Amino acid sequence: MTGLLLVACGDSTATTVSTTAAASTAAKTSVASGTTTSAATTAAVATTAAATKAASGDKTKILFASLTGDSPLYVAIDKGYFDAYNLSVEIVNVNNSSEIISLLATGQASGGGTSWAASFFNAAQKGSNITIAAPYQKVPKTGKTNARLLVAKSAYDSGQVKTVADLKGKNVAIPGPSAFAEYSVYLALKNAGLSIKDVNLVNIPFPQVAAALKSGSVVAAYAGEPTSTQLEADGIAVTLSDGHAAGTEISSLAFNTDFLNKNPDAVVKFVAAYIKASNELNAGGFQNPQIQKIVEKYTKIPGEILGKIPQPSPSYDGSFDISSVRAQEAYYRERGVLSYAGDINLDTIIRKDILEKAKQLL
Repeated sequence: MTGLLLVACGDSTATTVSTTAAASTAAKTSVASGTTTSAATTAAVATTAAATKAASGDKTKILFASLTGDSPLYVAIDKGYFDAYNLSVEIVNVNNSSEIISLLATGQASGGGTSWAASFFNAAQKGSNITIAAPYQKVPKTGKTNARLLVAKSAYDSGQVKTVADLKGKNVAIPGPSAFAEYSVYLALKNAGLSIKDVNLVNIPFPQVAAALKSGSVVAAYAGEPTSTQLEADGIAVTLSDGHAAGTEISSLAFNTDFLNKNPDAVVKFVAAYIKASNELNAGGFQNPQIQKIVEKYTKIPGEILGKIPQPSPSYDGSFDISSVRAQEAYYRERGVLSYAGDINLDTIIRKDILEKAKQLL
């Protein structure tokens, strides 16, 4: 049996599977300056004796954001899709894509869902050990999306913030800098005639956004899912902008290159199990009480809320919207956070054969 350890990002309450895990996070926010000092999350994982005995090779650490967009992961674990491929899967938490990318590049983790963040572009350009095995998530092109910009309901009801243009000079929460959350806020501001420099970005982990909105330390936030839907259901926030990021590439399923080269079959089987669970959810699985209970166990979001959450669009035909990827790369270059000039060569970091082999197993 191949052991796969999945490290989740974002929800500090997520349940660990077949492991004893501890993840600690410290974040200090300076609202006056609009900046945050965040201590990197430390995830210490001690594998159970049973899992260790079952594993025939190195345990694989695959980092995933603990959002409802990761629900296929939870479903695949609980419904035995990974077991069917003789894979052992475990989960602990980190905070954001930058941490995931760092752990992948250094070999401390073997895979994870990572956004097209500046840290990813920089690491890939330097030839770090990161290879993309499959597309992961993109924002739906139509309907309610998973990339909404929220405003505190108190600020909206008082008339302080009625439109995106009203955010000028105000504090806006994102989970971390130079990644999809910031880019999504930028797109919303751009549509309103503002730039990212017109607001004060404050780095706040998703679980802490509710308190920040209620206290008034921020007036708006990109909170991801399922946090955004929960905030609206609790009467803490309302949607200020939606559709501004429609069709945007969010993330990819990436692996440490050395691990992938040594364990290609395990990676193919993991992707196959993930796709099977994702297809089940896309076919209306979120209305299934059994599925709701599974996802609720990991996200702590009530089942009745889960059925209302807009889902990211998977792209399992293997295609990427390259123009969307290039637009994000250009944005980070304009922000001065890329360490290179020109466009990155995507062909050197994408393994299209992994997804094709995974689909053949289904």
